[in-house]
Amino acid sequence: PAPSLSNRVIISNVARNHGYPIVEAAASAGYLKKFITSIYYKPDSRLGQALHGLARRAGPRSQSRLELRRSPLVPDDKVVDIPLPELLEEGINQLGARMGIDTRTAAYLKCEVFDWLVANRHMEPCTIFHGFEQCSLFSFRRARAAGAITVLDQPVIHRTTLERIEREERSRHGVPAPAAKPFWFDQHIERKSRELALTDYAFGGLSYVKETMVENGFPAERVFVIPYGADIGAYRPIARPPRPGFNILYAGPLNFWKGLPY
Repeated sequence: PAPSLSNRVIISNVARNHGYPIVEAAASAGYLKKFITSIYYKPDSRLGQALHGLARRAGPRSQSRLELRRSPLVPDDKVVDIPLPELLEEGINQLGARMGIDTRTAAYLKCEVFDWLVANRHMEPCTIFHGFEQCSLFSFRRARAAGAITVLDQPVIHRTTLERIEREERSRHGVPAPAAKPFWFDQHIERKSRELALTDYAFGGLSYVKETMVENGFPAERVFVIPYGADIGAYRPIARPPRPGFNILYAGPLNFWKGLPY
C-alpha cells in the first residue's frame, strides 16, 4: 500500500448496504485502520454470542440477517461495532407499530446518535475519513479539525433536485404534498446539506447523481462516479416459454422522484 495510506483510512457507516465491499477493498489494500458500524456479528465476542442467541430465538430470518452483518475478508479487530443506535431504532419501530404512530423519525435518531458516538468516542488520527450520507456530520467536523481528508458516500441525487422533481410530478399528476412531515424532518434535510459542505470529495454510484450535485454547486472535479457492482455468478437469465403481457416488480420507496407513474 501507499505509505501515506497504510493503515490510515477510517470508514464509518451506520448501515450495511454497499459499505462492506468498500471496507473489504480498503482492508485488502492495507489501507483500513478502522471500520465503524452499528450491528456487526463477531461470533467469538460476548456481544456476538448474545446477538446470536437473540436472533436464534427470533427465528431463521433474524439469524440470516445477523450473519449478513459480517465480512470474512475484514479482521474483527479492525471493526468497531456500536449496536445501540440500531437497537434504539428497532425498539421505536416495534413500539410505534403497536401504537399505530409514525416511526420514520427513528431512522433520523439512529443516524444522529451513531454519528455523535463516532465523533466523540471513536475518532482517531487518519489520512482519510470515509463517511456515508446522513450519519457523518459530527464525524466530518472532528476529522477535518484533525487534518483528515473527508469523503462522503452519496447514494442518492442532490436533495434540491429531488425536491424539484417531486414538486413537478405531484403537480403534473394532481397529487397534493403530504399535510404533515415526520418530526425532525427539516433537521434531517439540513444535515445532508451540512455534510456536503464539509466533504472534500464525494462518491456516487450513478452519473446522474454527479450531474445533480454539480448543477447544485458541488465542484465536478471532486465528485467520482463508482458504479455499484453485482455478483454476476449469482444472477443469470433463465429459460422460460413466451407468455402474454409484461410485468414489472418494483422493490423500493414509493416516491415520485423514482418515476413510478411511468
